[in-house]
Amino acid sequence: MDDNIIEAFKILYSHRKEMEEFMNFYVFKKMGINKETFLENEHDFLLFVEFCLNTAQRPKEKNVKDGLKHFKNNYSAIIKMINEKNIKGLKGCVYSSPGMGQKIGSMLLEFIYLYSNKKDEEIAKTLFVPLDTHVLRLFDECFHLNNIPNNSQLKINNIIFKNFQKSLENFTNGRPIIYFDYLWFIGKMFCNKINEDNEMSRGYKLCNYCWLNKCCENNDKWIINS
Repeated sequence: MDDNIIEAFKILYSHRKEMEEFMNFYVFKKMGINKETFLENEHDFLLFVEFCLNTAQRPKEKNVKDGLKHFKNNYSAIIKMINEKNIKGLKGCVYSSPGMGQKIGSMLLEFIYLYSNKKDEEIAKTLFVPLDTHVLRLFDECFHLNNIPNNSQLKINNIIFKNFQKSLENFTNGRPIIYFDYLWFIGKMFCNKINEDNEMSRGYKLCNYCWLNKCCENNDKWIINS
């Protein structure tokens, strides 16, 4: 039901400060860079880009190397576009890089506009939700959304991908859909995938502790009744 995913988005959005602190620890502090200044420091910016490129499911050494070269060669232009709020040009530069598909490119832009000193709620409204396996699985299992792109459709210019991203606006009351990316955190921390065919790699669901346990539509959720 739409009411459940609307409520889910409200809950995810309400945790944005907590998620900003988590990302600061999980990403920036682990790399030893300052999230407030990394865009102005080419070395730190490229460390951040390398982190993003390596979050691919199976990162290829060539993609990481060529991607870093792309961002190094375009560093001055990228910072100029960020400072001038030229989001169209920035997206073109980011998504054209080797190793930057919809997930990683969208994640990189998310970090710039949600967690850096260039945080901008209006520009955030133009961003795509990075669709990784956790986010796609929860959209399906927990909220039964229609028109979810399959693997072959997860491309920036694919019409089904674009229409799905646009449809998410129906659930956010005018706020940026990018906050749906916090479903990644839910999938990682509370709602791991359960592999019924492999006992050694079974996930676990901690529904009783999950932020979304009141609006989740998954009939198999595990909740302890107190």
